[in-house]
Amino acid sequence: LSKKYLETVGVEKASQKPIGTGPYELVEWRKGEFMRFKALDKHWRVVPQFKELVFKFVPEDSTRVAMLRTGEADIIELPRSLKKDVQAAGFEARRSLWPGIVVFGVLGGQYMKDRPTYNPKVPWLDKRVREAINLAVDRRAILEHLFLGEAEANTVPIIPPWVKDYNNPAWKPYPYNPARAKQLLAEAGYPNGFTAEWRAYLLSGVPELISVSEALQIDLAKVGIKLDLKLTEYASGVRADARARKLVGIGFIHRTGIPPVPDSQMAIFVTTDGIVGGVELPEIQDLFARLEKAVDHKERTQLIRSVGDILYSGYHVVPLVDLYPLFGVNQKKVGEWKTTGYYGFTHLEYAQKR
Repeated sequence: LSKKYLETVGVEKASQKPIGTGPYELVEWRKGEFMRFKALDKHWRVVPQFKELVFKFVPEDSTRVAMLRTGEADIIELPRSLKKDVQAAGFEARRSLWPGIVVFGVLGGQYMKDRPTYNPKVPWLDKRVREAINLAVDRRAILEHLFLGEAEANTVPIIPPWVKDYNNPAWKPYPYNPARAKQLLAEAGYPNGFTAEWRAYLLSGVPELISVSEALQIDLAKVGIKLDLKLTEYASGVRADARARKLVGIGFIHRTGIPPVPDSQMAIFVTTDGIVGGVELPEIQDLFARLEKAVDHKERTQLIRSVGDILYSGYHVVPLVDLYPLFGVNQKKVGEWKTTGYYGFTHLEYAQKR
């Protein structure tokens, strides 16, 4: 948005009639129903081939698919479970260029020791327990059976796997090794395992989220860790407790976007000021303090990788999968179109007409 425009009309009016720098102009907006855009005749970056865009807000999966079938929509967000139905009807199912969402487990209670809620008796404060949990998870089964293969196994959540500079080549998905997991638990003083509360909820974009918690419950039970699964809502059952650092010894499966530059998103989960605060460590705090001051790209890249090294080697989270957004497309109308998948539809100005 234009800073001058924002300061002139105020935030409320600017949010109702935004003026940006892209090749489309917003001409009509009915909140909760649709947004209509028209293409500019001239633009410094690209003049879109599609002269009008209409974004319709349709939360029901089956309704979106029906709209594609009847020609009411040319591109839809496509749930993984309906991919084959759309293909059988003669339409294309297209993947984004890169994964757009990461799904991972948070092991609550890894707080700074001066936190009033810090409890040294939480089992997974022991690195051996965290490693055991990660080795007990059958990621391949989750990827293939729950996400129908439309994903990749994750190594460090939120760090974009397609940006090589951020990624350490030594990072590999944790192997599935329940025998070693049992051995580690015994070494940590839990030969018979332990019980932990686990909160499960749904979030948009990943209807499989509760099923992932249930799969985790089954996998961990095989090594003696019993998850007391409690169904809840994120807003009322997790968010406030996470901010207050009250999820001591309580775990949950979460999802978030994978931005091309990940530090701000990572800070939500791994800094003392983060609203989720899944992991708090002095060494990570130091790295983020340096990130705030760093302007050199190479230095920032190395700092982000160093955060990833700590998370990976310490088994501080339970990385699961990076998901590729899917789109149902009427290929008779829409030719080549490449989208990053981050926050849904992107780069429609480059879509080719057929």
